[in-house]
Amino acid sequence: GGSAILSLVGSGTNSFQGTGGGNYRQLYIAKSTAASRALLNSSDNFLLIAINNGVLDLNGKSPGGPIDVNAGGTLGGVGTVNGNVLCSAGGSVSPGNSPGILSINGNLTVNGTLIMEIAGRGDNMGGGPGVAGTDFDQIVVSGSAIISNLSVLFTGTIITTPPTFPAGGDTYTLISGSASIGSSIITPININGAFSGGILMIGNTAFPVELLYFSGSVKGQAIHLAWATATERNNDYMAVERSADGSRFTEIGRVKGTGNTLERQEYVFVDEKPLPGMNYYRLRQVDFDGAFEYHKPVGLLFESKGPGLGFEVFPNPAQEQLQARWISLPGQPATLFLTDTSGRLMAKRSIPAG
Repeated sequence: GGSAILSLVGSGTNSFQGTGGGNYRQLYIAKSTAASRALLNSSDNFLLIAINNGVLDLNGKSPGGPIDVNAGGTLGGVGTVNGNVLCSAGGSVSPGNSPGILSINGNLTVNGTLIMEIAGRGDNMGGGPGVAGTDFDQIVVSGSAIISNLSVLFTGTIITTPPTFPAGGDTYTLISGSASIGSSIITPININGAFSGGILMIGNTAFPVELLYFSGSVKGQAIHLAWATATERNNDYMAVERSADGSRFTEIGRVKGTGNTLERQEYVFVDEKPLPGMNYYRLRQVDFDGAFEYHKPVGLLFESKGPGLGFEVFPNPAQEQLQARWISLPGQPATLFLTDTSGRLMAKRSIPAG
């Protein structure tokens, strides 16, 4: 009846089954972990629903009354809330079920984090706009909506070349129907974009290819190169280029990229036939549409065990003088190039045969 206070606790998934249209005082969600779930199996009325820890999945139901989401709690799933939703700092609102629509007949205030899933194209793409509830999460609010933090979860599978999702300049109506949406511009936590007036706009470099490092090492008669990316967008492949002088590069191989990802990726490439002496390597990152950019080169000294290939420079570091020593091939002249770390030619010396 109207005086009952109900609690859903424990670590496993449990549910509330009311009479359907019944009146209850309060429903507390106090799960043992923030990821543990509680389901609504009927649409009933409450003076208050408080999510203190764990996830309350509306499960397609339409509870009546306000919902408070406290630190450690999450309001999720699809359905309709007939009342105000207040999410405090440390709490989250995560509508939909890969993806879905959450309706609120009242006001929405998120001082914690709004987590929205995007699995396809948005409102602004050629070939027809995306569909709310299918291609992206959406919240339909009848009253005001104030959002403090937005986190976007991209889950779509990119199957076209070049990919059409997510694309710079695309927009997603994440909050719809509100008479008053907070006008402040929010920078999403994990993408390059902007959120204002309920609409998310993807930046032109939503997932730039962010190179964490590029390094190399001599191992036996080969040079091993390694690099890692933090994020990738439209990354078709990395072309590995090599130079003897740091200025004139030639492609020696390619490593397939991951395409689009927010996860760290590790790559390796082995140059099994390095040049005698200094080897300069650089990466040319190529998009699906052919656009490319270069990353800074690295230089490695290769001292081969074979005849005529040993090379040594000293002292290191050098101040005013730099000396070089190598085993020359009979009757072969040599040319020495001195470059800085950016590949700029600093000096050139021709050595006659002898």
